[in-house]
Amino acid sequence: MINVVWLKRDLRLTDHQPLWQAVQHELPFAIVYVIESSYWHLPDTSARQWQFVHQSLLELKAHAQRLGGDVWIMLGEVEHCFSQIHQRFTIKHIFSHQETGNDWTYHRDKRFLQWCAAQEIKWQEWPQFAVKRGKLNRDNWDNLWQQFMSQPTLALPDLHRALPQPATQFSRTELAVNELPTMVLEPEKIRYPGNDTLSCIQPQRAGSLAANRVLNSFIEERHKAYLMSVSSPIKGQQNSSRLSCYLAYGNLSLREVIHTTIAALPTTSHKRALTAFKSRLHWHCHFIQKMETEPQLEKHALHSSLRSLRSESFEQATFDAYKAGLTGVPFVDACMRMLQHYGWINFRMRAMLISFSSYQLWLPWQQPAQHLAQLFTDYEPGIHYPQIQMQSGTTGINPFRIYNPVKQGERFDPKGEFIRRWVPELAQISDAYIHQPWLTTQTKRANYPVPKLEPMQAARLARNTLFEYYKNHVEKTETARVVQVHASRATRKRTPAQRKPAINHKQMSLF
Repeated sequence: MINVVWLKRDLRLTDHQPLWQAVQHELPFAIVYVIESSYWHLPDTSARQWQFVHQSLLELKAHAQRLGGDVWIMLGEVEHCFSQIHQRFTIKHIFSHQETGNDWTYHRDKRFLQWCAAQEIKWQEWPQFAVKRGKLNRDNWDNLWQQFMSQPTLALPDLHRALPQPATQFSRTELAVNELPTMVLEPEKIRYPGNDTLSCIQPQRAGSLAANRVLNSFIEERHKAYLMSVSSPIKGQQNSSRLSCYLAYGNLSLREVIHTTIAALPTTSHKRALTAFKSRLHWHCHFIQKMETEPQLEKHALHSSLRSLRSESFEQATFDAYKAGLTGVPFVDACMRMLQHYGWINFRMRAMLISFSSYQLWLPWQQPAQHLAQLFTDYEPGIHYPQIQMQSGTTGINPFRIYNPVKQGERFDPKGEFIRRWVPELAQISDAYIHQPWLTTQTKRANYPVPKLEPMQAARLARNTLFEYYKNHVEKTETARVVQVHASRATRKRTPAQRKPAINHKQMSLF
């Protein structure tokens, strides 16, 4: 009889509550990661995410072996893999972190709970973030966050009762993607179980060792330029924290990052920068809580009155040009191509990309959301989908964020160096026209497209359409529900006039 620690998006050994619980029990335990083939064929997963997970697993397995344990890596549906373990041993308890994933993982967990009940196996889960399951009172949510983050972090546990890899009759080292599950695999032999080709050209290094190096470099030095650089696609690559991948796949716990940041605040001469960074970590859980409370956010607009907005406006050719970085708007295309290359771009440019697809291109948000999810190595469903909806105007409670990509380019890339790097077709365009090449005949020689509509003209059309749609379709009772269930309480304290969804005209120039 054994216990099992089931790893999901928590690929680390430190500050790991399920692992600590397994250590406290007398039974031996196995540490298990299941490669779920169905998951890796979803339209919001990709080879670049698998690259990061695979590299994390290699490091995690080696670390566990040095401590006398191991990590069993299995392929297939979770119920099938755990059935084999149960037949070979007999599972008493399964320990794991709660996962706020996409719609697929939500329904997988519901099925797995039924399987555990049928096998009379107790499955216990612990929160990985300050996110509450079940009925939630948003008035008390900030206290929940503070209580969770103030708890001490858990040190590296003793793995002397962790089981090594099972005997050879239970193992297979060769893998065909279409084989049924039920084998423990050597991670070096595992091929990507999906079928897309979106691997990263220059991926971020994965694993807890890299995560701690990046965290320390940010806390010790890089945070000094954080406030001045975080919005720039050029400077942000170096001076943003760059911790998003490590938090998305659990190479670090969020609590570890919070504690490290708080400890550094008394000694830094750049307190404002670290305080702003800590605030963003707070918003991290705020958005994941939205997805936990309303899992259908992946597929349906948060505000039910807005579910038909843009629903009939999808154009495949427009979407293909957007994906390829060929919209004819240089700063947008440069950001998309950078994202394709690195699997990462800073938050402000992510917001601009979804804003541009939603307003200037007037595409429904679902297809761009899935494509961007595939491109983001640090894809965190609980943050991704609520942010997509906020930026595309489907929450009913946020100002419309209609970004002006020309103003963005002029502000963050005034000489066009970033554009010329990622859109080399425009290398010979003069500085005067680099942000609006459709205004010069030089573009004809560049083999670069002209936008369907000039960005400001498209933005005005979108703004007018939104005003009209909100006036005729948005129900106040549904707006009140969204505020009550999802709004931060800082928003709730505003006057009714301030809460009313309205165009923020400054967003057009992005101050």
